[in-house]
Amino acid sequence: METDRLSPPERVDFLDLLITSDTLPGFLRGAAEEAAARLSAEGEPVHCGILVVRERAADLFAGSAEAVMALDEAQGRTGGGPCREAALRQERVRAGCPPLHGEYANHLARMAAAGFRCALAVPIPLPAPLGAAALGAYAAAPDALTSAGAAAVTQLAGAVSRPLALALRLAEAWDRAADLAAAMESRTAIDLAAGVIMAQSSCTQSEAVDLLKSASASRNTKLRDIAKQIVCRFDPAGPTTAFN
Repeated sequence: METDRLSPPERVDFLDLLITSDTLPGFLRGAAEEAAARLSAEGEPVHCGILVVRERAADLFAGSAEAVMALDEAQGRTGGGPCREAALRQERVRAGCPPLHGEYANHLARMAAAGFRCALAVPIPLPAPLGAAALGAYAAAPDALTSAGAAAVTQLAGAVSRPLALALRLAEAWDRAADLAAAMESRTAIDLAAGVIMAQSSCTQSEAVDLLKSASASRNTKLRDIAKQIVCRFDPAGPTTAFN
């Protein structure tokens, strides 16, 4: 690998990539592809993956190639591998020839099957509440990703740190907004259905909601689905929330 022909990591503008990405997976994939492009020298391609380990959620991962995606997915499934260890230990981890960590035998076998004989995983600094992350670089040459190549991977991990933190923050906000919208939609349907029952049965709101709950339990159907069925008898379009 001719490390003197590497593109300077500072040329990578991951913030611009975040601005033009519509989703968190899209940003992760674009960042991995950009990192791979910067690390690849002529005739010696390097593929990259980004792995984010979260405490109460599934791992997030993206890669510049399907083979890298499969390797990161396997690390999340088995709970081991250089990228996951780099993220959790917050230290660089190399796997390949020579391997620095013999416990990665299964991962090394998967790497070899994908055509990779060397991997270097570098932690991506993140604020603690967001989880831990690592940038993984994979190459076919067993002596790749040393000296200047390893330094370039480390610089790229630092460059992607703040945009990745922002992307994770945005994803949290998007998820909360989606959950709130779903809750509002369910609440609207339930309130409208309760109003229909109150009008037809001359009962209180509390009694109407109890009737809905009873129907939900007896039919083994979600409460909001029972409510939507009632509303749709009068409005086939179904319930809509005020902010729609």
